[in-house]
Amino acid sequence: MARYPRVKNNEAEEIYSVSTKENRNNFMFDVTNPENHPNILLFLNVFKRAKAKYKFTVYGFAIMSNHVHLLIKPRLSLGDISVIMRYVNGRFSFEYNKMHNNGGGHTWKDRFGSKILRGKNSIRNMLRYFILNPVRAGIVEDPMDHPFHLGHTIMTADEQFPAFGDIVDLSEIGKDVVEYLQKLIMQIKKAILEKAKAKASYYLKMLAAKIPKHSFNLSKKRKEQFYRYFSGPVDEIRDERKKYNLKDYDP
Repeated sequence: MARYPRVKNNEAEEIYSVSTKENRNNFMFDVTNPENHPNILLFLNVFKRAKAKYKFTVYGFAIMSNHVHLLIKPRLSLGDISVIMRYVNGRFSFEYNKMHNNGGGHTWKDRFGSKILRGKNSIRNMLRYFILNPVRAGIVEDPMDHPFHLGHTIMTADEQFPAFGDIVDLSEIGKDVVEYLQKLIMQIKKAILEKAKAKASYYLKMLAAKIPKHSFNLSKKRKEQFYRYFSGPVDEIRDERKKYNLKDYDP
C-alpha cells in the first residue's frame, strides 16, 4: 500500500509539531527508570547536534515514555522537516544500537508524524500540551518533576541537566506566551500544595480523634499509614508532627 505524502510546505518556512515513536515498545524513554536516562540524554544530544547543523528554531520539546514531541521551524535553505528528522532519527538509532549492542534493527515505528501550526494561539496550546503531557499520562503530578521538557527552560530551572537549557529559543516563542506558561506551571504547583495541606490536615484530625496527643505510640502498621498519607510542605508540617511527638521521623 502506498504511503500518503507528507504534509509540508517547501515554499515557506512553517512551524511543525512533530512526534516520533519508538518501535520496540520497551519504553526506552521512561523517566521513572534511571537506567533510561542515558537514552533520553542521547536523544537530546543528537537533537542539539541537528539544531547546530540545520539551524532550525525550537519552540518546545517533551520526552515521553515511548515517544517524543517536538515543535520546530526549519530553515529551508539548510534542510526541510524531512531532512531534519531523517538526521535525528537515523543518528539516534545508530548510536542507540551501538550503545546497547543491539546489532541494528528498527528503533522507530513507521515514519514520524507532523502537522503545520499557524498562529500564536496554536503554538501556545501545543506548548501547554507538551508541559501537561507527563501529568496527564500519570508519570508525575507536578510537571516540573519530569526533567525532560521545555518547562525547565521556561522556568529557568534546568539545573539537573544544564546542557539542554539552551535547546528552546525563548525569544522566538514570545514574552506573552512564556509568561502564560510560567503562570500555568505556578498554578499547578499551588494546587498541589493546597491538596497536600488538606490531606495532611485531614489525616492529623483523624489520628487526633483516635489517639491521645501525649501517648502517641504507633504500631508498625499505623506508622506506615501515617508516613504514607502525611505528606506536604516540610516547613509547615514539621510543627504539626512535633505535636504528636514523632521523634523517630525527621523530615
